[in-house]
Amino acid sequence: MTGGDGEREALLAAIRAALPEATRGGRLDLDRLAALLEPSQVARAEPFGLAWPGSRGAMEAADLPASGLLSPPLDLEVAGHAVIEGENLEVMRGLSARLVDAVKLIYIDPPYNTGKAFTYEDNWRLSARDYAALGGQGGEQGEPETQGRRHAPWLSMMAPRLRLARRLLRKDGSIFISIDEREVHHLRLLMDAIFGAEHFVACITWQRKKETASDGGGFAIKAEYILCYRRSSKARFANLPLSAQYVASAYRRADERHPEGPWRPVPITASKGHQGGGYTYAVVTPSGRVVERKWLCPESTYRRYEAQGRLYFGLEGDAIPQRVMYAAESRGVAPDNLWVDLATNKEGKKALVELLGESIYDTPKPVGLLRRILQIATRPEGGDLVLDFFAGSGTTGHAVMEANVEDGGDRRFILIQRPEPTGHARLATISDICRERVLRAAVALGVDTPIGLHRLEPAPDPPAGPPDSDARCPKGP
Repeated sequence: MTGGDGEREALLAAIRAALPEATRGGRLDLDRLAALLEPSQVARAEPFGLAWPGSRGAMEAADLPASGLLSPPLDLEVAGHAVIEGENLEVMRGLSARLVDAVKLIYIDPPYNTGKAFTYEDNWRLSARDYAALGGQGGEQGEPETQGRRHAPWLSMMAPRLRLARRLLRKDGSIFISIDEREVHHLRLLMDAIFGAEHFVACITWQRKKETASDGGGFAIKAEYILCYRRSSKARFANLPLSAQYVASAYRRADERHPEGPWRPVPITASKGHQGGGYTYAVVTPSGRVVERKWLCPESTYRRYEAQGRLYFGLEGDAIPQRVMYAAESRGVAPDNLWVDLATNKEGKKALVELLGESIYDTPKPVGLLRRILQIATRPEGGDLVLDFFAGSGTTGHAVMEANVEDGGDRRFILIQRPEPTGHARLATISDICRERVLRAAVALGVDTPIGLHRLEPAPDPPAGPPDSDARCPKGP
């Protein structure tokens, strides 16, 4: 070490000793040092949010031009659905111009960054040298910051894809993302940065398995999460129909006075503080009791209920009247953020094995999970477009077709999956599995809507100019 280097190291050591709060990960942080020495001179505010080494480049990657072309070209007027084999970032760059503000629902099940070796890359850890090259800070005594090295590359992979996803969503569209506890906190901050924290809708907990097993740390991990964000405040979510269990517990059975089906009494008296004031008048019960109250409905409406036999006065006929509401009239219930009544991953794998005739793909999401999301975020009519750019085994496409068969809908889907090798002789890539699954599901469901099969091909080289052309000269109109 030269004398200059020694003096520099001694100075840095003295600063670290005198101002330990000016260090980050064992290294001197010049921004922190400036704020400590001259806080009044530091004009740059410290932003709140997520930052990681390489974040700026990752965000800008969404704006690069597409480097490939779809073969054959995508035409949703000819084929209502599409399965695309190719790198999703490149495909989405190519789709961003023609499908901007066109997608009603996006669902993705990206790699969870578990650090394990799966068929689909699921370990995004950088080497210490590569992480430092991105601007990552080292740990104490030069130890690498292992957490940053693990999470930064995963975030850099997700960021440009999510930026493009937002561009593709309609103003009333929404995105649902499956994730586990390893990255859910980082993903939520990333989504806040791209979609806006004000457009966060819910963090749904889904029971992915029922079996109890030791998954490490002394806890059995049975659940994972689904983050839901909307593109804008125009997005609306549908209620879910009443479950048979709820109807059985909350509604009375049909009887001779109310043969239209299960029913329940609903109060029509105005509570204290009710906005609108209510309506005050007297009514007479079947027992002859006179009841004067402030009611939610005008007297004309009450008389109509009375004429229709839609009032309930209790078992003795002398209680305060209530309106009879049938289960068939219910507008349903708002979806909650705890989903324990759906199929699990085990059931999803079983269904896929039955469809393909063999076990190839280990962790497919069950169709029932996607059906729930479709219920909430799409309508049967209107041709809602559904996109899944981590399509995996094709569960999303399967669910869209099944939902359309059940409710007569005309939803469409686009699935994107890159050709990750599986080691299987017949279905050599995950994109092969996706195509096969969707085509077989269409046959099983009796779906006759054409499904376009596409591949991302390298873009052809531009034609060479004449030998004496000057590339620096701008071309005319």
